[in-house]
Amino acid sequence: MSSLDFLKNYNKFKDKIFNYFFYRTGFNRELSEDLVSDVFEKAINGVDSFDNTKEFGPWIYRIAHNHLVDYYRKDKKDLSIDALLEAEDNNIEEDINLSYKEDFEYKIDNEILKEDLLGSINKLSKLEKEIIVLKFIDDIDYEEISKLLNKKEGTIRVMVHRTLAKLKKIIEENNKNGK
Repeated sequence: MSSLDFLKNYNKFKDKIFNYFFYRTGFNRELSEDLVSDVFEKAINGVDSFDNTKEFGPWIYRIAHNHLVDYYRKDKKDLSIDALLEAEDNNIEEDINLSYKEDFEYKIDNEILKEDLLGSINKLSKLEKEIIVLKFIDDIDYEEISKLLNKKEGTIRVMVHRTLAKLKKIIEENNKNGK
């Protein structure tokens, strides 16, 4: 891969890889930026091992995934839902300019919705969670997800559809039970 091709791929994927880390590090911007730097440094150092007949996206995501696993394994990091919610609340406070009362009501409503959604997502299998995050948080298309997970694109589409239906059912059940 030429330097120009690598630069094009860097520009295409740097924000996607940042988002991949951002949602998996409790919305820690600084850590996510550091991890992105590490991943592209690894990619530059390992560019000779890149198979030019394959696409860059799945390759860089695999490096990112492995790097994140190594990071948490090495430091024995553990993210709780509370930490994720607190980090998201900090971002909400910075991004939303509402009056104190409106801000307070918004945060309470938002907190309840996030807890419900995260609680419901946690009832999904590991694969189902990964598919939801890749599709709706990382905004990756079906083709790329299929390559990342080594499954057919049609299978991924069906899995997303079924997982969304399952998630909807879990949320409805939780609402029915008053949770």
